[in-house]
Amino acid sequence: MERIRSLTDLPELEAAYSRLPNLQLIEGDARQLAGMITFTCNLAENVSSKVRQLDLAKNRLYQAIQRADDILDLKFCMDGVQTALRNEDYEQAAAHIHRYLSLDKSVIELSRQGQEARSFFPKRQQNKTDSFQFHGCPQGDE
Repeated sequence: MERIRSLTDLPELEAAYSRLPNLQLIEGDARQLAGMITFTCNLAENVSSKVRQLDLAKNRLYQAIQRADDILDLKFCMDGVQTALRNEDYEQAAAHIHRYLSLDKSVIELSRQGQEARSFFPKRQQNKTDSFQFHGCPQGDE
């Protein structure tokens, strides 16, 4: 009963009503804060997505560089063997063969696959910077 009287008491109602604008301000601030948090979350997700894309591109670039280095090693070994055999320097040829055998087997297999893939595509005109030919490896057009 006492509680009902306090709710109907005019000064109590006026006091509650005077606090109402403060609640509306707090609600407006809360909505604004929620909007800022949503914007920040979306921005963070976009930045994170870009970082993942850059990381993937970086990894692919490192793989391409490693592949190019491996192919250059393979070419160096093959050229070295041919030069050593022409000069009848069998120890040097053996050293190049040993280095060739120590190369990662996937490099040799990928190089072989690259040679085989050429036979499936029509021959196109190539310049010196377009590709280089490994001496001693079968070509698609031979």
